[in-house]
Amino acid sequence: MGQATFTCKQFSVKQDQCAMKVSTDACIFGAWVAQKIVESGLPSPRILDIGTGTGLLSLMTAQQLTSCTITAMEIDEAAAQQATENIQHSPWCKNIQVQQGDIKQYDDQYGFDVIISNPPFFERDLLANSRAKNLAFHDTSLTLPELLMASCRLLNATGYIFLLLPVSRKNELVKDCESLHLCITDCCYVRPGPNKIISRILVVCRRNNGSSTPACKQTDLIVQGDHNDYSPDAISLLKDYYLYL
Repeated sequence: MGQATFTCKQFSVKQDQCAMKVSTDACIFGAWVAQKIVESGLPSPRILDIGTGTGLLSLMTAQQLTSCTITAMEIDEAAAQQATENIQHSPWCKNIQVQQGDIKQYDDQYGFDVIISNPPFFERDLLANSRAKNLAFHDTSLTLPELLMASCRLLNATGYIFLLLPVSRKNELVKDCESLHLCITDCCYVRPGPNKIISRILVVCRRNNGSSTPACKQTDLIVQGDHNDYSPDAISLLKDYYLYL
């Protein structure tokens, strides 16, 4: 998926100016998020995409929720410009607005019904020479606690936070959520293949407004089948987007 342009059924994403390229994980996450928001029945939700990169998640979400409004935040100037271009050439250019800046300084008087993020994964790893790559892949500019604190500040009382993370950071996420009175209501464990270990988690967090923590719904998703083709579950998620599904 490292080609200069990633083409879907209803939109295309240029990515030559973005350090974070389109990945299968991101596409699975975007489709899963859109499906979950549709299932929630939210009417005309206000959505915040933190670290939009190419704009992929915003575009996938807008495709399924044509009445939504999305603010796509991106700290890197070149990536923000490319996301703007991608969105302007999509059918949902009126639904999505790109904001270039740091989410830690961003404010919104109305709050958001949904916050989505595919945040920087790497913690305390060897940094790259490229500032753009460090912003995209390393959490030096936005740690997980900082992301969750910013999300809590901007989230409406009954809102949803959607995150894509390595499974290795699950315990850290649980601890950080507890300190901010958030609870994980959904967790999907993603395996690349049937004989592979769990690599990613897709999670939904909400405010814990009650005296007891609600049970977390846990599901599993295997991306590829035995013959390196997509599994039925992956096809179900991706068929509205991928050209050849």
